[in-house]
Amino acid sequence: RSLCQGESICRSTRGSCRGLIHSAGAQSQLYSPQPAFAGYNGMVHGLTPFRIAAVLWWQGEANVHQPARYRCWLKELITDYRAAWGAPLPFAVVQLSAAPRETTPGLFPFLREAQEEVAKSIPGVALVCTIDIGSPQYVHPLSQTEVAHRMVAALSPMLYNTSSVDSEGPVIASAFCDVCNGTAVLVVLFSEPVFHVGSRSCVACCAASPW
Repeated sequence: RSLCQGESICRSTRGSCRGLIHSAGAQSQLYSPQPAFAGYNGMVHGLTPFRIAAVLWWQGEANVHQPARYRCWLKELITDYRAAWGAPLPFAVVQLSAAPRETTPGLFPFLREAQEEVAKSIPGVALVCTIDIGSPQYVHPLSQTEVAHRMVAALSPMLYNTSSVDSEGPVIASAFCDVCNGTAVLVVLFSEPVFHVGSRSCVACCAASPW
């Protein structure tokens, strides 16, 4: 998965990317009782002498039972990483995608909310939304290339000053319940137009995107 994403990111940056450092473990928690040498010291600390452009953070499934603590831990991690490198490193935080029904039902939305709050509260942190490309069989999206493209789009304004790139999806502005012909209806209003897949507006929007 990481190899596929790395290749996609390097292609998407059109030569600006000089390489990626993979430092991750399967089913890892943001905070874990395991010894420090097995986590930060063993996988991150040795990289601090190297100059890096940004951090791609994709993790959270193992912490869905701790959304409130996760919010604090992620803030502390970003602060600590920036202190370790001595630079205001940009972060791309990949928000949890839609998960299979049998996987901790009802908990993923709270973790997504924690990730969004961190991205909004700390400068230089971009949120990468993947809820629309989730898989009904797996926790992670099947299209790793699409996730990589969204990471690049989210980081481009901070790294390459490409302000024309729209990397954020529509945000819910308000929601309310209404009654139509005796049926309760949930009305959701977004901050910008939302186009249905396959519609003329959607096709035109995708055709104009540089990604």
